[in-house]
Amino acid sequence: MFTDLGAYAIVPALVLLYGSILLALFELRRNRALVWLGRRRFWGIVFECVACPPFGVNMVRHITLGTRIGEPLPLAAVRLLDAARWAELRDQCVSRIDDAIQLVAEDSMEHEELEAQKQRLTDLASCA
Repeated sequence: MFTDLGAYAIVPALVLLYGSILLALFELRRNRALVWLGRRRFWGIVFECVACPPFGVNMVRHITLGTRIGEPLPLAAVRLLDAARWAELRDQCVSRIDDAIQLVAEDSMEHEELEAQKQRLTDLASCA
């Protein structure tokens, strides 16, 4: 782009960039990958992708926001991670729960729920 041929390369580069964006958006709409979005929200995403390339980052973000995973993180971690990585993740989760426990009153319902959640994580230690 910064050579003598730059003037000739800019048009094909723009056609390639925006052509791929429009083609991807057309395919997503045709395959109903964004069916959970309303018409107005879809056109907002189209504008965002055209105005703010790279569109791939925007598409991945929007599609994953609409995808809900039914399996809780600890159960997925037990199933997918090896023992060492599961132990590391579990320790991080327990640490965050301990931090949250310190912020709530001891006699509150939230305190009991956090303690129960911590106990469930501790019980999952034997599953890995």
